[in-house]
Amino acid sequence: MDKTTALKVLSKHYNAPYEGTFTSATSGDLIHDIMWEGEMGNTYHRWGKFIVEDSNVIPLAQHYV
Repeated sequence: MDKTTALKVLSKHYNAPYEGTFTSATSGDLIHDIMWEGEMGNTYHRWGKFIVEDSNVIPLAQHYV
């Protein structure tokens, strides 16, 4: 499975449109920075209220197929 197909599978599973990616970075907000501690620099994909770390997109989609 390729990433494009995996993103479509997860959109269908979450019943939400794919909203793109973001990379976690320090924000200066203490709560945000504590919440994302150890995850800084990782890329995430978003579907509404659901987020998935980039390396988990394909395995998770394969689980839902």
